[in-house]
Amino acid sequence: MEQNTNITIRRLTNPADPEVKQIVGLLIAAFGGEDGLHNFLVGGDTSLVPTKFEANVRATLAGGEVYVASLGTEANDIVGAITCHGPGQKPNSTDEARAANEVFLSKLPDAHREWWSEHLAPRVEQLANDSLGPGAKMAQYYVGLLGVRPEHHRKGIAKALMRVIEEKAKPHGLSVVLETSTDLDLLIYKRMGYEVKGQVTLECFLGQAPIYMLTKTPGSQLFTR
Repeated sequence: MEQNTNITIRRLTNPADPEVKQIVGLLIAAFGGEDGLHNFLVGGDTSLVPTKFEANVRATLAGGEVYVASLGTEANDIVGAITCHGPGQKPNSTDEARAANEVFLSKLPDAHREWWSEHLAPRVEQLANDSLGPGAKMAQYYVGLLGVRPEHHRKGIAKALMRVIEEKAKPHGLSVVLETSTDLDLLIYKRMGYEVKGQVTLECFLGQAPIYMLTKTPGSQLFTR
C-alpha cells in the first residue's frame, strides 16, 4: 500500500459551503453504485443521494465531529472524510441536527419516510442492542460515514482517518463501532482489526440489504496493528 505523506487530517469546524459540497462530492464518488444500502435509504431515487449525504454531514457538524483528509488548504484539496459521534453525542439529538436531516427526509415519499421510522430505525436499534447491549452503542465512538475518493484509494487515507477516532477512544477504554453493508467494506474493516458483532436484514420494496455491526476494542492486539 502506498502511503501519502502529504495528507493532513483536521477536524472540520464551521465549514464554508464549498467545503461541505466537496465532502458530499467525495462521498458520492466513494460509495458509487456499489452500496445497495444507500439506494434503500433514498428509496431508489438516486437524485436524493447528494441531499442525503449533505444532511449526514451537516447533522454531524451540529452534534458530532467531522474530520477531513486533505492534500492542501483549499476546499477542493479534500480527498477523504469521516463522521463520528463520541460518547453522549447521540445522532439527531440537537435542533440543528434534526433540521439538517429534515431537509432530506422531507423529500422522501410519505411511504418511504414511514419506512425510515417504522422499519429502518427499529432494525438498526435492534442490531445495536443485540450486538453490543442496550445503550452501549452511544457510549462508544460511533463512525457514521467514511469515504475516500477512488483515485486516492490504497494510500492509507481511510486507515489514517479511522486512526484519529481510535486514538480518541483508546485512552478512555472505549470501542469504535460502525455499521456497514457490503462485502468489500467488511473485508477492509476486518483488515483494520474490526470484528463483526451482528447482522440484520433490511427489507423494502427494492428487496433486501444486510447491515453488519462491527467494533474494535482499544488495548486489543488487533487495535495496535
